[in-house]
Amino acid sequence: MTSIAVEKKFAHSMPPYGPHTITAHLPGWQTMVGFRDGDKSILPLLKSMYPRFTPWGHARELVMKLCGALSLPEGHFAFPFLEPGIFCFAQAHAYSAHRKEHRLTPGELGYRVVDVGEGDEKVRLYLLVFPLDKADGVSLIWGNPGVGISTRLAEALLPAVEAGKVAPVPWEAGDDSHSMNIASAPKPTGLHESEAHAKLRERVVYYWKRAAVTPEKADLVTADDVQLFPTGMAAIYRLHLALMQWRSGKVVPLGSIFHNTWHLQEEAPQGYKHFGRVDGTGKGLDEFEAYLEEEAKEGRKITYAFVEFPSNPIMVSADLSRIRQLADKFDFILVVDDTLGSFCNIDLSGVADIVMTSITKSFSGYADVMGGSLVFNPASPRYESFKPILKKAFLNEYFVGDAEQMLSNSEDYLKRSTILNRNALALATWLDELRTQEPEYGISQVLYPTTSDTLENYKAWMRKPTEEFTPGYGCLFSVDFHKKDDARIFYDSLDVFIGPHLGAHHTLAICFNELVLGKDLEVAAYHTAYGAHLEQIRVAVGLEPEEELKKVFRDALEKVKEARAGADKGLGVPTTRPLSSFAAIKKQNDELHIRGRRGYATVAFQPPKHVAVLGGGLTGLTTAWYLTKFIPDVKVTIYEGSGRYGGWIDSERVEVTAADGTKGTVVFERGARLVQPKTSLQSWDDVPFYEMLADIRPDGDGWMTGEAYDRYFYYPDHLVRLPRFPDPYGPITDTIPAVHRLALELSQEPIFKGGLDFLWNILRSMVFGGNQVAGFEDVSIGDEFLRRGGSREVVDNLLSAMCHGIYGGDVWKLSCESSIFDTMFVNQRSKIPYRYPLQKWIEPRVRIREQDTDMMQQMVFKDRMPFYLGNSKRIKAYNFGEGFGAFTDAIVEKLKANKNVNFVNEKVDKVRLSATGRVEVTTTKRAMQYDKVVSSLYSKTLASLAPRDSLPSLASSTAVTIRLVNLWSPKPNLNYRHKGFGYLLPQTVPAVQNPHAALGVIFDSDRTTKRDDLPPSEPAHLHPPPRGDTVPGTKFTVMLGGHHWDDIPAGFLPDAATDDEAAIAAAKETLQIQMGIPPEAWQVASTKLCVDCIPQHLVGHSRRMEAADGELRKTFNGKLAVVGGSYTAPGVVGSIRAARDVAWQVAGKFRSFMMDKDHLVERSADARWTVGETGLARFVGGTARHWHASPLTPMKWMRDKPPPSYVD
Repeated sequence: MTSIAVEKKFAHSMPPYGPHTITAHLPGWQTMVGFRDGDKSILPLLKSMYPRFTPWGHARELVMKLCGALSLPEGHFAFPFLEPGIFCFAQAHAYSAHRKEHRLTPGELGYRVVDVGEGDEKVRLYLLVFPLDKADGVSLIWGNPGVGISTRLAEALLPAVEAGKVAPVPWEAGDDSHSMNIASAPKPTGLHESEAHAKLRERVVYYWKRAAVTPEKADLVTADDVQLFPTGMAAIYRLHLALMQWRSGKVVPLGSIFHNTWHLQEEAPQGYKHFGRVDGTGKGLDEFEAYLEEEAKEGRKITYAFVEFPSNPIMVSADLSRIRQLADKFDFILVVDDTLGSFCNIDLSGVADIVMTSITKSFSGYADVMGGSLVFNPASPRYESFKPILKKAFLNEYFVGDAEQMLSNSEDYLKRSTILNRNALALATWLDELRTQEPEYGISQVLYPTTSDTLENYKAWMRKPTEEFTPGYGCLFSVDFHKKDDARIFYDSLDVFIGPHLGAHHTLAICFNELVLGKDLEVAAYHTAYGAHLEQIRVAVGLEPEEELKKVFRDALEKVKEARAGADKGLGVPTTRPLSSFAAIKKQNDELHIRGRRGYATVAFQPPKHVAVLGGGLTGLTTAWYLTKFIPDVKVTIYEGSGRYGGWIDSERVEVTAADGTKGTVVFERGARLVQPKTSLQSWDDVPFYEMLADIRPDGDGWMTGEAYDRYFYYPDHLVRLPRFPDPYGPITDTIPAVHRLALELSQEPIFKGGLDFLWNILRSMVFGGNQVAGFEDVSIGDEFLRRGGSREVVDNLLSAMCHGIYGGDVWKLSCESSIFDTMFVNQRSKIPYRYPLQKWIEPRVRIREQDTDMMQQMVFKDRMPFYLGNSKRIKAYNFGEGFGAFTDAIVEKLKANKNVNFVNEKVDKVRLSATGRVEVTTTKRAMQYDKVVSSLYSKTLASLAPRDSLPSLASSTAVTIRLVNLWSPKPNLNYRHKGFGYLLPQTVPAVQNPHAALGVIFDSDRTTKRDDLPPSEPAHLHPPPRGDTVPGTKFTVMLGGHHWDDIPAGFLPDAATDDEAAIAAAKETLQIQMGIPPEAWQVASTKLCVDCIPQHLVGHSRRMEAADGELRKTFNGKLAVVGGSYTAPGVVGSIRAARDVAWQVAGKFRSFMMDKDHLVERSADARWTVGETGLARFVGGTARHWHASPLTPMKWMRDKPPPSYVD
């Protein structure tokens, strides 16, 4: 009889000892944590090792001898395998972003093929070569697939290697090449099969058919349906690859699964989707079914669903009957791993398509050999479809020596299983009783099929009892404790073997979740949400007497009881080890709370540890940048599903041929191309742009210009230069002369008809307070200017064109309160009180937003602050010769250099508040949880990702789609008579003059520091090329669509909205009509459809955002904030300012105000101008509440020197 009192040697296997044992006794919680974290003091002590962790014993000896025989470079190691496909897996794994700081670069992996031995004994090995200092990035290539050679095979090959019978096999890739062409790799020979293989298959068939629940289905199985593998993971790996050949689709693991399986499936080519909670509530399977419905609507099918029955380590038994129904309805393969239940106990022939078993465990039972099996179920409706493909994909990798040992070990499988079942049930039941009878033991729950709300799911597939054997519930259970310290004390006091493995003859325990999840608290939190707690101890019972087992468990629980009693008396928990991460965080928070009780100070604020940013456009990138600036230790994960970063900022260098035949390149911009500072005394949003510019120092030939670009309107059939309007908030000495010049220009063009009266009415309302309005009810831009100026014609001609250029929107629908005219809107509704009439001239004051004052206080002592503010007044534009993409590229480069920033190139599928209180972000491949999420996505997109109907105010958002067409001609200066920024088209342009609904045209070739004043008739080589281009030419961007395409059904949209060639033709025709440039003048054309690129702030926007603030709080409990053009000002300047404000809030900085240049005093709560937890708090109570009267700021009213013509 097996005894609990057997000697347990540290770092040795359980007895009997030998060269092929697969366990290692590593007692002590901290020992296991050290092993997990790569503590190098532990590894030299090991006398045994689970063979899938790393080549061990004979396997390691063989590798060392092969490295010497092949003269591999010093400091290199190799993993030996039996087929070349592993090289593809190795590349995908080692070069994957999942490896984080351990990620290898191409060229660091090498590939060698050798034949060991001669004649019939020859075995072909495929060696993956890598530098030893990169072992952390490749270790799981050995561990996850489980197809590395076994210790018995290595033992058999060693004599041949020692005899020099090692022959490199020629390969087109070259023996020492780091390149790899798998198609040309030498064919694998595999391993010979023996009688032991055949008998093993027959034994599996016997147990499959024995006392079946559905005998009519079980009896269909033959030995040809059974495949054998060197490990259980090898069975999963080979099946996974073969099923990807059968159908390339997503993989869906259901419930808790073994961590190596998880990591294998997360790298599936088409991604994976996990549903963790598949307990008795049925909610997880409801979500799974809803997901399948959505996939079906998109014409997609998953490849297979994978279920452990029951699941490791939380012992939940999924509703296989329901999953079977879903598999039939949605056409996918159902793979079930029955290792924990063990096929002597359960019959899955009536429900699974394929059953996988790690026969290393209970089937073998003696911890000295490994193996895996797959059974293809002939009763499966897809059996004839998948079996031929899968059989063809498999090569025998199971060594004869291992097969013989497995055959011998499994002879008493039923006898041992009887004891394992009995012991596990007795211990689990007893511990569950102690949970209620002895609460001082600290047990919170016992996890076993009999204690689960999914017990009936398990019973549905239990085999029928016979005289020979009564089925049970397997050998594994887990114990949860209320506190991690209790779990640790129990674990450290438990006198059983400590280490991985289950189903052995001796009992084993392990802090499984701490080992595989505890290193990454974010990952741990995700799995905790469905029951895999770090306070959990996994127990695999052995064959020892029940009473002996109970005694050692009781003794360990008594140690917990003693420690808890001592803690209650203030003696503390007896430990020499550091507190757990969660406990340390709590301790730190408590200390901060105590320190916060000063006379002047605040309650403590703890910034989030890990923040997700949704969207990798300008707003998302700048949010991430400012988060790392304000919270240096924060981890930031950026999600971007498009495959590129920068969002609507998109610069492309295009090859062209100049008029003289010279090859060159030009830069096409498909988004922002310059920044124009805010010159108004009431607007300071541009300052963060200069702050970022100084911090990130982008390359890309940036330059500033102090010269304004001429701008034009097209009306009714020609271009009209736009007069330079005076700054209505500038000095009166500038305003009066500017008005005089303007009056002359306004009298000469039809587009300005009624303009003088309109302008006079506007100025009168500003200076003398005319048309004052009570209350802050929002109106459209058109209605506001109509009320104040008195002319609809001017609004339709001028304001509509401006709205086309800024918003692509309709002047009669866009909100005035939430537009660039917000200052005018507020000024007309809240007069500044003065004590006497002349005070407004002696002590001039303007209304400034509180948040601007606060921001300037934050920045006023910075060394470059005068530079920022000086630019804000004097510089007219900031450009990049290499394209504005240089700015976002620089941000990406800086972020990628930060080890705390992770880029995830996956589309987000769902965002929700998890049961842990963190926000869970789900993609096609994974679900992760975060302390805080900041979404820069279009608001309607975010609403679609959130729980259904939870964000109605965002779901009602609208945005316009704009077609951009870039054109280049080798003939320079085609707009010779109309140099400048470009022109806009009012809504009133006749359709015959604007048949393709153009919004405007940008003269990109005029955006330069070198003026080209030569007519196009002059030779091309005399024209200087625009800055950033290498050859001269004319470069335009035509903008089509916008609100003109609103409300048009998809089937009736113009061709320019749906077809690239039609869009290019439309742009050329537009320029022919409006500028007289023939279509053939354009040599190169490119186009991009920017779908929903500019969110529209329609009338009532601020009220909708106020409602959205409440909806976000309710749905995400303040853990999700929004930022970007869907909510606040669009464009580069507005996006950067909004990103800075949200990051400032996340960092808790709105609790501080500036006392002097190096001392911040913390408030007890956020300032009232905070953006709040949602990013929308400034909308609550109305935006007008943030404006206050302030003296004119001299730094933005600089007249000490003239602006520069150009500043390089």
